[in-house]
Amino acid sequence: MKIKWFVSESPIRRELEDLPDEIARRTLELLNPGWGNGYVCLPPEHPCYGMSYRAIYKDYGAVEFDVELTFSNFVSRDTFPQLPPGCEIYWIVGFDTAHAWDSMARWPKIKVEEAARGLAENFEGIRVERQRKPDHPEERQPE
Repeated sequence: MKIKWFVSESPIRRELEDLPDEIARRTLELLNPGWGNGYVCLPPEHPCYGMSYRAIYKDYGAVEFDVELTFSNFVSRDTFPQLPPGCEIYWIVGFDTAHAWDSMARWPKIKVEEAARGLAENFEGIRVERQRKPDHPEERQPE
């Protein structure tokens, strides 16, 4: 199954760059976040669909992720204009580059794109089907 991926510029970096004053420039220098965030779009049939990023680590801890997952949720094009077409019903999992150990030197746009592409390949490798608990009473089997 081919997993789609996308990136978005860091809102922290963008907001600070838009401020004209010296305090904003110095804050940006101190924080020095990477260029942005990377995401993958998991379709409903993917075993990690609907799982929090913490649960993904717990259930698939053996999977080698090159980034630290920090996001998992549904999103809309209103909040993520970069969302690839058709991913509106997909579960989005991603990472950011705004940690204390991140920087623009370590995470320019090209590196964020490479990491997002690699993350998609990691999720393509997850094939183990998990037993999903029924969400609705009508989906439950009689005992």
